[in-house]
Amino acid sequence: MRPFLCSLPLAVVLAPACSSWPGLDRPQVDAGAYLALYELRGRARMNSLDAGGNIQRNPGMELSMFGVGDRDDDVGGWISVGDGFSGFQLDYFKLTMKDTSPGILDTPFGELEAEEEVVTEVEMDEWRARYLAQILEHTFGEVRVQLGIGLQLAHRDLKFFPKRVTTGDGQLVTAKDDGVLYAVARLRASRGPLSVTLDWAYDDGVDFGGDFEGRLQDIELLARYEVLRQDVSLFAGWRYSELPAKGHEGDLEYRADLRLSGYQLGLQMRF
Repeated sequence: MRPFLCSLPLAVVLAPACSSWPGLDRPQVDAGAYLALYELRGRARMNSLDAGGNIQRNPGMELSMFGVGDRDDDVGGWISVGDGFSGFQLDYFKLTMKDTSPGILDTPFGELEAEEEVVTEVEMDEWRARYLAQILEHTFGEVRVQLGIGLQLAHRDLKFFPKRVTTGDGQLVTAKDDGVLYAVARLRASRGPLSVTLDWAYDDGVDFGGDFEGRLQDIELLARYEVLRQDVSLFAGWRYSELPAKGHEGDLEYRADLRLSGYQLGLQMRF
């Protein structure tokens, strides 16, 4: 996590000094907060020990087997320094899923046996820091189209804890990284107070270590309405994020192919 944390205060401090960078000649500050209705899908597996103490490789299970699948309401927020398109942006999102439905495992999962009924707690802290620069702008009638590219550094700390319904104990799995580096592209179309923005972030295995690895992509589509003369905007959107992970809890290996997706609704203010 150290490379990620070191980059965050550095970006904020250097933003005013980098006046020659796109978006930072006369920077403004925007902040937003949103309510997210996300669901977690995918598959997970974890080795276990057989009766002889030997490691047993188990097949993967859909997250529905763990009782995970319903949408959950969570919160996130961000702050940016730039011209509203180009510039620096820091995002934070907190995922908390504790009211999952009971599920029945069809294979062992670490300390848990097949056919056990479980409920699962999922928690994740996610930080994303990015810089984007506009490289193209064109107007089609009254519609303004902008294209930008940049880099994003992300950090995630996830806990996945399926527990026996009968006793409350279970198998805790943790997955975190020391920073994952994405290439980012942004496309925006705007007309008057209305705009639609598509952000696409992609990583092909470039990271600073940790459990989230492989090919990751993050897609976010936002529609925004600016309230005239109020420095306030309302936005709604959709996000899809792929989170493949693998690691160990003790001597037992786990693998997960997770997909986070859903909707968000929020408010943005300009200072």
